[in-house]
Amino acid sequence: MPPIYLSESDVGRLVTIKDAMAALEALFATWGQPSTTNLPRQRAPLPGGAFNLMGAAYGAKGVHGLKAYAGVKGAQFHALLYSSLDGSLKAVIEADLFGQMRTGAASGIATRLLANAHARTLGVIGTGKQSRMQVAAVCTVRPIRQVRVFSRTAEHREAYARSLQSEPAWPKPTWWSPSPSQPSRCAGRSGSPKARTSTLPAPTPTLVARLTRKRCCAPLSR
Repeated sequence: MPPIYLSESDVGRLVTIKDAMAALEALFATWGQPSTTNLPRQRAPLPGGAFNLMGAAYGAKGVHGLKAYAGVKGAQFHALLYSSLDGSLKAVIEADLFGQMRTGAASGIATRLLANAHARTLGVIGTGKQSRMQVAAVCTVRPIRQVRVFSRTAEHREAYARSLQSEPAWPKPTWWSPSPSQPSRCAGRSGSPKARTSTLPAPTPTLVARLTRKRCCAPLSR
């Protein structure tokens, strides 16, 4: 049987963050078995970046595979899945979103096992594409009502907030804004970003716009 080919759109249509978390948790349960092996990432220098190669074997499922991509602008990500029984190629998967889901799933599992069971606020440092699946996974395992975003660029912060609000399946976070009298800080003395829970009532759009121009966090609902 020829291998199947899954595009980025196929991955987005067929796989959810809950699927990724379930698959990863089952894999982690076999971590102590000799047939489960994770190879360290290998890098080869390229003009303007590096070629990245990762591999693993999952004995309990009878498969092994690899993920490869170049760390250069416009590069494509691919995962190859093989049968460990006969060595045949089973699937070729476009793996940009696939990798984002795997990364987010690991954070979701860790949150479920380690985070306060009553947590309602999530702090996100950075607005890159990896962070979206982090938010999705955490919202799956905790009743998140508020998300605070740190980004050095106001435009990125606002665009990120709008993009999260456009996801119909995700919880809609509440307003957040620093208090004028007791401003929340998004950076401690060491300069490291921090998020603090706020119980303030929803401020007016004007107030939010004025405050978020000066500070590092943006509201995620309007």
